[in-house]
Amino acid sequence: MFKLNTLRIHIILSISVIYINSYGSPVDDLWSKYNKEKLTTTKVDLLLRIAHEYQNEKQLNIADSIYELAIQTAEFSSNDTLLAFAYKSYFDNDAVYKSDNAEEYAKSFTTLATKLAKNDLLYHAYVAGANVALKSNDTKTALEKINRAYYYAGLSNDDLLKIDCFLIWGECLELTNNKIDAFRNFLNAQYLAQKNKNVQLLFECYRRLSYFYLLIENYERARDYAIKQVSLLHETGVTDSSAYMNLLCELSEKYYYNNEPLNADKTNKIVIAFATLHHDRELQLQIFDNYKTYLSRNGLFKQLSDFYSKEHPEELLKLAKNDTISYYRIRGYICEENGRIDSAMIYFKDAEVKILERKSSQKIYVSNFYKRYSQFLLRTGNVALAKAKMDSSYQYALRADYLPYLIETSHYMDSLNYADGHLKEAYEYSTLNKEYTRRQEAAVKQDALLLMEIDNETRQRELIAEQEAKETERRHNIQYTAIIFTIISAFIILIMLGAFKVPKFLIRSMGFVSFIFFFEFIILLLDHKIMEITHHEPWKMLGIKVVIISFMLPFHHWLEHKVTHYLIEHHLVDAEWINSRKFWRKKPKPAAKPEAELPDNSEL
Repeated sequence: MFKLNTLRIHIILSISVIYINSYGSPVDDLWSKYNKEKLTTTKVDLLLRIAHEYQNEKQLNIADSIYELAIQTAEFSSNDTLLAFAYKSYFDNDAVYKSDNAEEYAKSFTTLATKLAKNDLLYHAYVAGANVALKSNDTKTALEKINRAYYYAGLSNDDLLKIDCFLIWGECLELTNNKIDAFRNFLNAQYLAQKNKNVQLLFECYRRLSYFYLLIENYERARDYAIKQVSLLHETGVTDSSAYMNLLCELSEKYYYNNEPLNADKTNKIVIAFATLHHDRELQLQIFDNYKTYLSRNGLFKQLSDFYSKEHPEELLKLAKNDTISYYRIRGYICEENGRIDSAMIYFKDAEVKILERKSSQKIYVSNFYKRYSQFLLRTGNVALAKAKMDSSYQYALRADYLPYLIETSHYMDSLNYADGHLKEAYEYSTLNKEYTRRQEAAVKQDALLLMEIDNETRQRELIAEQEAKETERRHNIQYTAIIFTIISAFIILIMLGAFKVPKFLIRSMGFVSFIFFFEFIILLLDHKIMEITHHEPWKMLGIKVVIISFMLPFHHWLEHKVTHYLIEHHLVDAEWINSRKFWRKKPKPAAKPEAELPDNSEL
């Protein structure tokens, strides 16, 4: 078995080398280094980098084979640390979890990490195991693994590791329909990401929360978090335009769900222009699918017909090759719009055959198709066949236990049977419709309670965050006040030194310290604005600071020299009046004036 695997790997590698030599792949340099390298550690590292490059080029089979070769090379070296590094690098890529080898490698990684007894390796091994179980929908195993991973994250005392745990934990709970606890875990992850100012993990938190709100049909909040993702992307350091366009594509979907077609259309135009320019077919299909889903879901068949027959007729031909069911349905709507009812009927029948042939078709999807088919038949006046197709829609909705379709189809069946004079059947469907409506109202109340709990949890977190922000602002204000007081005190002392006969070096030293305090405080105040403008981009921050300091530094030295020179050469305060004896000496009382002599009366 091992020989077969090795042979398969070498065949794939040979093909990849031929591909490189023919087309000059970006990994050509890495392959050249690998062929020359003798050190096993470096060879493993190069293989992992090559596999990552192939993965970026979406050549997943080749990437998986090279990963396998890297791990086998590490195993042959008998270097446990190197093998642990290979396993960790392998599971750092999300695409590998779909590989056939992922489960086996996760078990081997856990065994190796237990042997090495290192907390960080044990954490990564259990996270890998949780992700593998999650991809297989084994939520019980995933929860067990992520609990163990969180334990080792706690031992490592690393908040960033805890964020990953909270996100995976939330996803597991989401799949088990434990939405409140899932939401709390997502909020915990968001709080830690904001606390640690980790933009990449905060971006991932926004993505999970956007999907969570979409799942519980709170489309407004789903859209808000999608907008936050778009605004945060440039801060993550990602400069790839494709990544930005993929985010816009997801935002367009949220706009459609939130009934904002104008905003969605504006976004679509940007994405379609980019996809057309760069020949990104996958992105183009995704944006067209968003629009098609919106029009179909809202019954806007005329617009759907115009989109494929007038605006993008080339897409209809491509759809015929890639998605025949959608092609037949759209052709049916186009024919109906053009008054060709018989042709439309043929296309709907062809679509029905294809859907029933596809065993993987979801019951809700089939139910929706039959409902739309029946509505088409009702519009064309074929009531008998419409009733039969609506009954099929009801049966598939019943198997899926999907209340919105059960309510709608039972209402149609009630009306159709009543129109045919089948009052008994009409009464039965009417009773069923009331029961489904009651269940739906109970579910809506339950969802409302869920939303209230989620809103309450959100408000509590926002209140805590607001209190922490106020406390931080208060602490910073106290520190700024203390700094200003210190600077003022330093300058007062400097001026007082200039009033006395003290050594010149003392005045110069105090001047040096005072002006350092003053100008560094100015830079401290500017730092916040600089970081806000540059979005923490190091080269931009460096450039702005160089420009600012090139002006401030000469001015700093000039001003310091002038002030200290003046204080040394001139006494700002005359010290003679500060003489303790004169200052405290009591002033003598003025002598009493002699009384004027009165004239003698006898002489008068």
